[in-house]
Amino acid sequence: MNTIYFLAQAIALLAVFFGILSFLLNMCDRDNKKYIIVSIVGLLIFILLGACEKSIYTGTNVGKKELISKAELYLNEKLLDKEFNITGINSEGTVDYTVLDNNKTIKKEIKYDQYWNVKLNSSNDSDSFWFFPVFLR
Repeated sequence: MNTIYFLAQAIALLAVFFGILSFLLNMCDRDNKKYIIVSIVGLLIFILLGACEKSIYTGTNVGKKELISKAELYLNEKLLDKEFNITGINSEGTVDYTVLDNNKTIKKEIKYDQYWNVKLNSSNDSDSFWFFPVFLR
């Protein structure tokens, strides 16, 4: 899922770049409007993919698993030695979890923005593309 999503973003960005470059190189052509149209379509696709990132991830099973694993990493670092259990995730990316503290079960939730873009100390994501959209925004 991540690879397909980021590949689509990269292709859209390349379409913008090469559309503008082709337009500039073919200024004397009468048919240079097609290059601007390619650039505009690529830019729209890139913007829509960026704006719909959360709904793309929360709408699929693979995306939900990714969000839950990201939230689990965040909670492991935040709660340290406390025991917790992730109970579910809704369509907005909010993760519900319970914390066991002194034989009491406390229900809590964390929002999508709290755990998605957090830099984790123990994170070992050097081989993934999580960093890719940060440079493009």
